[in-house]
Amino acid sequence: MKSKSLLTGIAFCLLIFTNCTEKTAEGGTADSQATVAKSPADIVGYWVNAAWWDALKSTKSPRQAAAKLSGISSAIIRQDRENWLADLGFNWHEGLQYTLREKDGSLQLYDAQNAAVHAVAVAPQADGSVRLDSTGMVRLAPGFDGAKVVGHEVLGGQYDMNGKTVVFNPNGTVVGIEGFNYYELMLDYVVDELGADRLSLSQNGAQPQVFAFKFENGHLLISAIEDVGGSEEFIYKIGKTVYDLKKK
Repeated sequence: MKSKSLLTGIAFCLLIFTNCTEKTAEGGTADSQATVAKSPADIVGYWVNAAWWDALKSTKSPRQAAAKLSGISSAIIRQDRENWLADLGFNWHEGLQYTLREKDGSLQLYDAQNAAVHAVAVAPQADGSVRLDSTGMVRLAPGFDGAKVVGHEVLGGQYDMNGKTVVFNPNGTVVGIEGFNYYELMLDYVVDELGADRLSLSQNGAQPQVFAFKFENGHLLISAIEDVGGSEEFIYKIGKTVYDLKKK
């Protein structure tokens, strides 16, 4: 039962990335000057917190990037039948779904009880970012889905493992690690039992296995996670390195 806590990030990622069309990292469309979006159609797509995204790209560490995050972590704006939906993620830890409607010249969020929460000022900026409810956001544009583009930003590329090539592909697959063919980053560090970056590896939809990882001197080191707590405690530590991958 204790190990399930380390899978919290997986469950949330599956929730928040569901129903998202495939995306790839690039700036969103923007006018030469900032304007306010008048329709949900103006902001369709998958968005991430701009400060978090910048930190993730520079550090290659979801755990370090989480320190730059406050409030909205992600937003999926999409149409479902007759409704426009806004799936908002907060600190990569929890998510809420709102209906997004036009009213009195602004976009407003409505909760499940059909009560207006507040107007959302959506202002696209010239650099491709937007302000969403006062939070700077960057769109991950067509090409990959949200989880995969984030994972590929950190882990993507080719590595050498004892003469064998390992590839982390843009589509979320990994080739060259026996027993696994999918990978995903853990993004939720609100509860950080391990004190390390984490990723999951899985095989054809099987229960993912969670590992710690870090980059060191041009190597990606993937390590086991050991449970050292008692029967009712959640205490983990980084175990031995199981995969030592040298970036090509």
